[in-house]
Amino acid sequence: MAGALTLLVRDRVHTFELHRWIDGLVVMLVIAAPWVALFLQPVAEKSGACVVAEVVEFAYPLGDFILVGGVLGVYALMGWRPGRMWLVLGVGLAAICVPDAVSSVRTLAGSSGPAVYDAWWAGGAFLVAYAAWQRHPGRLEPTRCLAGGLSPSPSRRKYLPSPSRSMVTSTSFPRASVY
Repeated sequence: MAGALTLLVRDRVHTFELHRWIDGLVVMLVIAAPWVALFLQPVAEKSGACVVAEVVEFAYPLGDFILVGGVLGVYALMGWRPGRMWLVLGVGLAAICVPDAVSSVRTLAGSSGPAVYDAWWAGGAFLVAYAAWQRHPGRLEPTRCLAGGLSPSPSRRKYLPSPSRSMVTSTSFPRASVY
């Protein structure tokens, strides 16, 4: 799954912009804190089986974190302009991964049987399939970064003051009235 996401990113983003990669890394770290507290810590505390079983118990929540955090990191990498396909794919993967991590913790707690979130897996799979049928969003054009890390979309750039206009208005003098 991570390899497929990498290929999708490579197809959409064609330039390396360091500030975008740093944004993506920060988003992944922000997602990591609650994910570790909610899902990985209970797995670490409850696990008491053999080494292979512990690896498998850790693999599910960790893999789910990598997918959800990775997709949100990709949103930052794309300048928060992911497009419909990426939005639907992110919601679909979240609808699969969060219940999967909850299921791992629930299984370790000893409760089993059908749960409310079982339907989320089917809904997430449907959304991932729906994302595959979305029109290809095309390559992103690099945008110029403004002060403060803001980078407006091309449709919003027309509302920004141009330097020449602001200089003219700031240096213009009132007309003298001639009688």
